[in-house]
Amino acid sequence: MELSPFLYGLYKVAKYAVYPYTWLVALAGLILILSWLPSSPGPTHWIRRLALTIFLLICLFGNSIVAWNLLGALETWHPPKDPTVLSKSDFIVVLGGGVAEKGSLRPTTELTPLTMQRVLCGTDLYSHGLAPTIVMSGGDSSVIGEGAREAEYMKRFALGIGVPANAIVVESRSRTTYENAVEVRRLLGDRA
Repeated sequence: MELSPFLYGLYKVAKYAVYPYTWLVALAGLILILSWLPSSPGPTHWIRRLALTIFLLICLFGNSIVAWNLLGALETWHPPKDPTVLSKSDFIVVLGGGVAEKGSLRPTTELTPLTMQRVLCGTDLYSHGLAPTIVMSGGDSSVIGEGAREAEYMKRFALGIGVPANAIVVESRSRTTYENAVEVRRLLGDRA
């Protein structure tokens, strides 16, 4: 399903309305505001403290620095699998994780650290001989105007670290994870 630019932009904005974290922050903020409104006489300071504490805890644990450190601690319990014990496949599919567009402080368009990590993982699997082909999947995810096609930059990065050009297939039409799956399936056809 091809989304029009308007529907794609609407999708990018509307998805935040269904994230549970958005609702937690909104409800905690509402409770905090309501607890400071004039109410019936009586001790309400404990409600205010509770509302403030809940709001601060949500903001603290929702902070990306804290969240990534907590996630990193969980990941140490489950180390990555040894590539030598994985079974062979026909393809290694690497999904894009974003590009940082060229701007006033960035002279060129660059892959985000997440995308670089994914490409490095895919090329590592390739170097262990788990598949003869790597599929780089990711298109232009900009809402307004034309942007960089992720897969092209992913291919350039993989070529730079020694993957031969004939081992890389580029899928650069997709903008979402769902479209990644659909377009990779279309590109590989019966081979997938």
